[in-house]
Amino acid sequence: MQRPSRLLLDINVWINNYLGSRPGHDAARDLITFALERELELYFSISSAADIFYLLKTEFKICSRRADGELTESAALAATNAAWACVRNMRQLAMPVGLDASDCWYADKLQVVHPDFEDDLIMAAAQRIHASYLVTEDKALIQNAVVPCASPDRLLSLLQALEA
Repeated sequence: MQRPSRLLLDINVWINNYLGSRPGHDAARDLITFALERELELYFSISSAADIFYLLKTEFKICSRRADGELTESAALAATNAAWACVRNMRQLAMPVGLDASDCWYADKLQVVHPDFEDDLIMAAAQRIHASYLVTEDKALIQNAVVPCASPDRLLSLLQALEA
């Protein structure tokens, strides 16, 4: 079996990588580290970048409120800056995959297999770059994917086994 070389990471994998408190953090971080050490190509869908930024900024604000009992202006600014830093880091680690009208058409066709438009766009992005795997924690997406799809921990186990 040829070693997978192109991995498209779903939103939840990036979020887990940046938020140490999430259950999937270790698996996401370990897979990304393993891939980078072996010079595998990492990708993200450009349509996901805004969601990743928004979700991280929101989570950072929630953590600040929880810790301080309120969200100060400086804490809100720090949350925004931290989210920007994460997206910048993601852009350093991975290449964006653009989408166009044909991807929307393709996503529309995929709804008979998997009715989540966002996930269908992610599958379209994976098809566009001929990804070896789409990596996600989304169990429904893994089950219904029309492209090779695995969770970070399962894919990491596979990659490690291929090295042995």
